[in-house]
Amino acid sequence: MELGIAFRIAQDLGFQKDPKNWISYDASLTTNEDVEIRRRIYWGCYISDKLISLILGRPVILYYDDAEVEPIQQQPDIPELRPWRSVGFSGTDDELDRIGSMVPYYREQIHLARAIERMLSTLFSPRSNLNGMSRRACLDSLNIELSRWKSGIPGRAEWSKWEPIDTPLIPSVAMIHLLFHSARIALNFDQAVSVLSNTSDQGARQCCLLSAEDIASITRRYRHQYGLRHAPLILVYGIVQAIRAFDTLGVPEESHPLVQALAECTVTWGLAEQARGLILQRIPVADSK
Repeated sequence: MELGIAFRIAQDLGFQKDPKNWISYDASLTTNEDVEIRRRIYWGCYISDKLISLILGRPVILYYDDAEVEPIQQQPDIPELRPWRSVGFSGTDDELDRIGSMVPYYREQIHLARAIERMLSTLFSPRSNLNGMSRRACLDSLNIELSRWKSGIPGRAEWSKWEPIDTPLIPSVAMIHLLFHSARIALNFDQAVSVLSNTSDQGARQCCLLSAEDIASITRRYRHQYGLRHAPLILVYGIVQAIRAFDTLGVPEESHPLVQALAECTVTWGLAEQARGLILQRIPVADSK
């Protein structure tokens, strides 16, 4: 609720206007770096708004078409930024050159957040009048949009579950894929449940289970390399979505390792403890695994 209030206040202050248009009103905006920082703040809020909307089931607050903020651009790193590099970087210049700028990952999150915005404001809108064939057509269109996003991500942001568990996992890459798979489960879950008895229409169920498997794979690798004590919120949300898919769609045994992973996230996230408690009420056997 507090974040929602903050977003609304920011909009009242003109947060959605591009920072280059603030310069005549704010003399502190004198460099390209200042403008770029403010753009990144806006787009970070835009992405966060979609994640919060997914978790809470609330309408989105920041709409892509309501903002005139330009896309973020790459800026050269300054020495003062070295201590703030992601945990996935070794901190050496060679490593940074190999992985490249973080901006492409950021841009892909913005594109994915835009797809999530459309999903929440059409298919899941409280005033949606979609039903029957029109609802199915909307679902198919959104699935195609997500698939196009997945196939179009740059090579540096790709991830494969077939890689060995020790293969370095860049947290930024992991979070992009966790958000994608969590959104795909959220999109297809209701349809998957509604056609469980229809063996000829299992596309939505397959989408949910494949995404749940990928979330489980990312979680295992992230846990092995970094631990889950300080895992980000998107990982907690992804775990919960994967457990829900496994448990409801007929493979509850696959959820047991994820319930244990969720327990490790409770040190930082009270939300993880609440979710785990509700899950154990439904699948108590997981507590002993």
